[in-house]
Amino acid sequence: MKKITLMHWMVIVIFCIAVCGGCTKDNVIPQPDSNLSHTSKKKSLGKAPNFADIYTDIQKFGSITGTILPIDAEAKVYLSGAASIELIVDSTGMILPKQLPEGEYTVDIAPANYYYSSYTISNVFVYSDSVLNLGTVTLEYAYYGGGGCEIGWGRQKTK
Repeated sequence: MKKITLMHWMVIVIFCIAVCGGCTKDNVIPQPDSNLSHTSKKKSLGKAPNFADIYTDIQKFGSITGTILPIDAEAKVYLSGAASIELIVDSTGMILPKQLPEGEYTVDIAPANYYYSSYTISNVFVYSDSVLNLGTVTLEYAYYGGGGCEIGWGRQKTK
């Protein structure tokens, strides 16, 4: 192993001084301007913005839940208004909460089973940091029977 001589140490020290050039904390890290007023909305020029704060200042979230019956209606729940979103309804008929932008919505409940009527709720307001429970919505049985062949396509009932 080589020995580090005094000459090597001097080269290392001179190199460090040349590279750093007398660096101090004050001239490497930018300091905020003392003439700027600091409020929650204004960001200092000497500090990188926190984009999470900026995003949450603009957008507030809440959610909607409830239950859609009967379960065999296999309902889909669509929101229109502040955002257009389809909510998920689980196998028990419960609307699963989902983050929604704060604002006014129209809730359209559309059954996949054509035996039931659709249902609309207007002027639904979602507020930030709250869950709006629509309660239990029971879709009406709307199948009136009649006109079609109940047995199959084009087959006639035989005796």
